[in-house]
Amino acid sequence: MTRETFGRIIRQTKKNPSIREMAFWGFGEPLTHPDIIDMVGQAGKTGVSTEIITNAALLDKKKSSDLIKAGLGKLVVSIDGVSQDKHDHMRPGANLAAIMDNISNLNALKILQGNKNPEIGIEFVLTRSNLSELPGLPDIAKKLSADFIIVSNILPYTPDMKDEILYGISAGRPFAMRHSCDLPDISLPVIDVKRKTSPSILSFLVNAGATASIARNNSYYEADALCPFVMKGALCVNWKGEISPCPALMHSHTCFINRRQKNIRSYHVGDINTDDISKIWIKPEFVDFRRKVIEFDFPPCVTCECYLAESNEEDCFGNAFPTCGDCLWARGVALCP
Repeated sequence: MTRETFGRIIRQTKKNPSIREMAFWGFGEPLTHPDIIDMVGQAGKTGVSTEIITNAALLDKKKSSDLIKAGLGKLVVSIDGVSQDKHDHMRPGANLAAIMDNISNLNALKILQGNKNPEIGIEFVLTRSNLSELPGLPDIAKKLSADFIIVSNILPYTPDMKDEILYGISAGRPFAMRHSCDLPDISLPVIDVKRKTSPSILSFLVNAGATASIARNNSYYEADALCPFVMKGALCVNWKGEISPCPALMHSHTCFINRRQKNIRSYHVGDINTDDISKIWIKPEFVDFRRKVIEFDFPPCVTCECYLAESNEEDCFGNAFPTCGDCLWARGVALCP
């Protein structure tokens, strides 16, 4: 995103007190952006909370210190293995030991600078290949003083990853996300619980100390489907300034839903370079889209092999572009902070 485009976002944020949070993530690594520190700082000055999701490979001491000074509210670290070999397999070129050192240094700098923020979170993308690593995740969280753990299923973008999913049966069930009250806080997606998967899942819960809260004292949501982005009143801005209702619709791309290839066409409701956010929000087309998503009168495409499910252009209920029946976020399969 250019300085000019981000400048327009900041100016509109100042004029819209209803904007409460700005998250710097999507497709790609935000710490590669040359202006990321300045962007976080400018956003913080408007009074909104800020968040970054990162692999932490570029989080050296200077960048950590600068992010703390800029007022970053939340930093979520992507860790997909608790052993060096498995993490390298899941994220080629990454170094788990270096990433943990980077987060430990950030925590030390927080103390030295007298700051509680940023909060530290861990996001673990669960696959068949790293399922056995899940029980060790709470220990990693403790070492990094993480405030929360998010376990998400994988949404494959390449054919070689489509057989890594763990949600073939459960993807078609009603949305059900379990959210614990323990520290670190834990969010779990729907997962197929089978003989091969249950030991790792249960060991993770036991090691996290979360069995009691998951059973008795958790926040539990259940519905046919629930879009986390529409329900939060989110808007997503891509690098060109085009505005979409959610990250999945920011860019045209190919993915695999329950091993079936799906072509997603991007959907934009406005452009930050020419439109005002408050006016975009009340556009009849966007209001109607949000209403449809809240009602979620879409077919359960996740369990279907119909040719209409091969894209988000239309569905068998008569809904026109964009259709959301296949959305793994709405089904509680994929989770974001």
